[in-house]
Amino acid sequence: MTNQQLILAITIPLLVVILIIFGVYIFGYIYNTLVKRRRFALNSWRELTKVLRKEFNYIPAVVKSVNMNKEMREQLASIYKEYKLLDLTSASPGRVSKLYALLTSCFEKLKEENGDNEVLEFIDESMRLSSFSIPLYNHNVRKYLRMRSKPINRSVAKTFGFEEIELFVVDKKEADTTIDLRLKNIK
Repeated sequence: MTNQQLILAITIPLLVVILIIFGVYIFGYIYNTLVKRRRFALNSWRELTKVLRKEFNYIPAVVKSVNMNKEMREQLASIYKEYKLLDLTSASPGRVSKLYALLTSCFEKLKEENGDNEVLEFIDESMRLSSFSIPLYNHNVRKYLRMRSKPINRSVAKTFGFEEIELFVVDKKEADTTIDLRLKNIK
């Protein structure tokens, strides 16, 4: 066996082993990153549902203490009834966001009509303080979807069942707003 043959006999298996290790490392990195990003998105959804539960549970207090017409009272009652039928943690973000958009529009109309009502001011302040949960959830979902959509990652995601996750869109402006932009607006 010549030196050149000996070098090839050692180098080729070594390169194959290095390529296999590199492939396993890359595959593991992609899988673990997808798991981590999906977990962030799901945990953000759980936190968002806690905030939403609190806001939907304000409806009975509003109905009891705020002057409103029969139509608004019925609309709030139907929103509350639908909320009670939903399991927020397992419901689709699209469906929940539509219900939440109805709720916020009702609260805004009531605030316009009832000006200095303490209950509505409290709810408005509570919703303002908890409004960070929606952009946080959307930010985490976007990061997950971006990671999932890369060419090699798509096949890993498809193989291991990493499903799409919906954004929580109350209005178009909010869907386009990132956390960083929201933080800059606070300063």
